[in-house]
Amino acid sequence: LIIYDNYFFGQMKYNDDFGNWYSNIFLKQYPRPPRNDSPITNTESMRYGFDLVKDERYTNEVEFSLDEFVDYLITLTNITTVLEKNPNKLSEIKNWLRGELAKYFQNSRKILIFGGYIWYFFSI
Repeated sequence: LIIYDNYFFGQMKYNDDFGNWYSNIFLKQYPRPPRNDSPITNTESMRYGFDLVKDERYTNEVEFSLDEFVDYLITLTNITTVLEKNPNKLSEIKNWLRGELAKYFQNSRKILIFGGYIWYFFSI
């Protein structure tokens, strides 16, 4: 059994200021909903008949245009939880994101940093 996750690190390649925007503006405007991010332990996996034999972290880069990145951001639970309560806010949120992000994209494609973990299990 292999379990993995891939998520946005809040970083833009070659632009450290973007990370400040993501942490100090975006996440304050649209905070992450509460969730359990606890990693699976080998003790827990063994209760279900699996042995955790390896885990690793990785990063990957994804290139986006401004509109593609806005479309990606509105899929995050930070925003979907807002839209579930008020679907009429979609245009407002997209316009806010475009206005906030325009200075980082400047009509060109940018590379954003993603990554995550991979857990490898064998049945016992």
